[in-house]
Amino acid sequence: MRWIGDPRPDLAALYSEWDDDGHRGPKFFQGFELWADTLGQDRAIMVQYDGGQVGGVFTRVNHNGNLQIAYSFPVPFIAHQVRIVPDGPLRYIGPWRIKWIWEPTADLAKYWHTQYTSHGMRGYHSHRDCFIALQSTSEVKLIVTQDDGQIYTYLIPSTGGFIKKPYEVLQPMKAKLSQYTLLACRPFRVWQKDCEMRVKEWGTDQPYQIMRVHGDLHFERGARI
Repeated sequence: MRWIGDPRPDLAALYSEWDDDGHRGPKFFQGFELWADTLGQDRAIMVQYDGGQVGGVFTRVNHNGNLQIAYSFPVPFIAHQVRIVPDGPLRYIGPWRIKWIWEPTADLAKYWHTQYTSHGMRGYHSHRDCFIALQSTSEVKLIVTQDDGQIYTYLIPSTGGFIKKPYEVLQPMKAKLSQYTLLACRPFRVWQKDCEMRVKEWGTDQPYQIMRVHGDLHFERGARI
């Protein structure tokens, strides 16, 4: 006798592996697609992140057969790694089983230093003002250091954990090269796309150009779920 069949995944209450989804950095998690079979039974699934924190709980997960169903988090969260923890047996199906849906975001850091730069401008340049898009829980210092040794310091109040884009008028200055530093006593996030440092070549009638000198990537595609 020769049995003919296909191997099937285990029907068990298995935790998924911790997963960075191929991106070794923080992610703004919006949801996931689960490819599984619960045999028509309701299951509760907890999504954990970064060592066991709870990102969301879904209490009526029911896949009656080989189904792919999308779930979205009522409150998105930022994490490096995630996994799902079911309360009872289910069968994961397919090559990927769980497709996480997220956007990249900036990490938490106390110091954000740039290299010296001329911004690609000829000769000298000058500054006008800036917007810094950040999320902080303590006061943040913006330090502008010029190649002639001049240092200018500005204080940005804490955003209280909210995402804000405070405005700062910069002092008159003239430099060939500038370095920009953001620092605080507590880690904070900075988003590059929404930061603006307005700079122009010295002695020209050209308008100020927007330079984005701090922060990391975010908002690549928006909300896919």
